[in-house]
Amino acid sequence: MSRSRELAQLDLGVLSRLLAAGEPPVDALDPQEWLGVAFQITALVLAADADAEPRDWAVRCRAVEHAAGAVHATGLEDDLAHLTRRLNASAALLARTQARTDVDLLDPDAMLDRLFRSLPLTADEARRRAEHWRELPPAQVRELREVKNLLTPGLAIAQHAPVPRFETDVRAWGAVRPLLP
Repeated sequence: MSRSRELAQLDLGVLSRLLAAGEPPVDALDPQEWLGVAFQITALVLAADADAEPRDWAVRCRAVEHAAGAVHATGLEDDLAHLTRRLNASAALLARTQARTDVDLLDPDAMLDRLFRSLPLTADEARRRAEHWRELPPAQVRELREVKNLLTPGLAIAQHAPVPRFETDVRAWGAVRPLLP
């Protein structure tokens, strides 16, 4: 039996503890297998009891991070796709449990900081481009789509767990997001 099939048969607790411990190492599975593991652990965590103990949330989030990091490390996802995956996981997790500064995916300040530092445009630049996006070269349209893909979970994070220092950014980008292709 393959290693990925063995992992697929594990329950949430066992799989979470294994992945949170950094097992298996990245080179133990091929990229597609890691993608399957990342989908599996994320789905299991999101389907689990939202009233779990704080230490269980920490382990579960480390497990999601290890699987997502492995997908990225295999080269299957670039930095932007990896950040988008992490923001989506964070938004979904924060819809189910409390924010925490000791768990990266549950720390809205850290996740929003990463989001706003990663955006390739200002809100004003994005707004100006979005007004006539159908006339833009494909590369610029793609860039606007990537911005929207980052903003969607980022704004959801801000909705679930507002961070005062990002209020202005959230408001500005919240007004721009519906205009993006």
